[in-house]
Amino acid sequence: MTAGNAGLMVTCAIQITQSLQMLVRQASEIETNIIGVERINEYAELPPEAPWESQEKQPPPDWPTKGEIL
Repeated sequence: MTAGNAGLMVTCAIQITQSLQMLVRQASEIETNIIGVERINEYAELPPEAPWESQEKQPPPDWPTKGEIL
């Protein structure tokens, strides 16, 4: 084995390692983005909450009569 072949093998091994590292990083970023979209979709599909004021349960119009709650 010549020095040139050994250098070529080391260079290829480093490039393969870097390529695998970039592949894993990109896959992780894609997964993170997909999870974000899933969370937004789940939030958009939540059932609405009850309104702040209820038309069925209203206090009498003269309540409170003394300016205090008993």
